[in-house]
Amino acid sequence: MAAGVLSQGTILRVQTGAGPVYAIVGGVVGIAAPQGVLAEVDVTTLESTAREYIAGLAEQGEVSFTLVLVKGASGNLFEVGQQRMAALNGTSTVQLFQLELPASAGGRIYTTPGFVKQFQVKANTGERMEADVVIRWTGATVIT
Repeated sequence: MAAGVLSQGTILRVQTGAGPVYAIVGGVVGIAAPQGVLAEVDVTTLESTAREYIAGLAEQGEVSFTLVLVKGASGNLFEVGQQRMAALNGTSTVQLFQLELPASAGGRIYTTPGFVKQFQVKANTGERMEADVVIRWTGATVIT
């Protein structure tokens, strides 16, 4: 008996205003949830008989993914969420992002501050237009 869970219905949102107000980022092909990895702090001394460590601050890392570009309203190449991601590219503006899993996967929502490190549009002959995106997470992730 298959016990897998489909990822269809997973939603990425980007903050577009105070409150916060979010826009759905359409066209996401695949994405990973922010996951903290503890840093290691070396506390080895001359009295130590082996390396000794304590846990440091969690590092949220970054996520890379591909977007299929979706035509927006009024002839704009990008829909609203993609426009916001493109506008944040190259700035140091930290915004909240949400990754919502489908109900079949528990419906968890990961809310994390981050900034867009890359939004690179790709166009190839006879293929769909895409963008390679990198978000750098900064701060703690809240899971609800």
